[in-house]
Amino acid sequence: IVNSHYSPYDHYAEPGMKKWFDTLKNSGVRAFLHGHTHAEKHDYAKSIGVHFVENGAGGGRQSGKVSTIQPYAAGLVKNEWSYTIGEYGFFSLQASKDWMKLQYHTADNKWKFTEKWEDTTIGGVATKHCWYIPADGSEGKAC
Repeated sequence: IVNSHYSPYDHYAEPGMKKWFDTLKNSGVRAFLHGHTHAEKHDYAKSIGVHFVENGAGGGRQSGKVSTIQPYAAGLVKNEWSYTIGEYGFFSLQASKDWMKLQYHTADNKWKFTEKWEDTTIGGVATKHCWYIPADGSEGKAC
């Protein structure tokens, strides 16, 4: 697992992306977590066997549109899932020798948010994305 501020293909120009991809290929890394963009998404790059997780809408100041897969990366990276703009949430990871389980969690529909905390109705947690990431670098599947 790599944890970085920037995504190699969303935030770097093509030469920087190529350096990252060359480094990641055959490295054994299967998940690359990054933030910077205040949004949540899951992408996959088959050529290097790495799942990319944008994890930047955990709450607070803002949440927004997911970052764009740049044209020079479009043939290398595909989007598996993107969150609903405007919600806050987080990813969790569980791992074994053979796979990782990636999940995105957010507020369920029982929450009622207000300006005053004392008037807020507290709900539960909704899991909106679940994906099995195999240790062999393949695409995996939904849980």
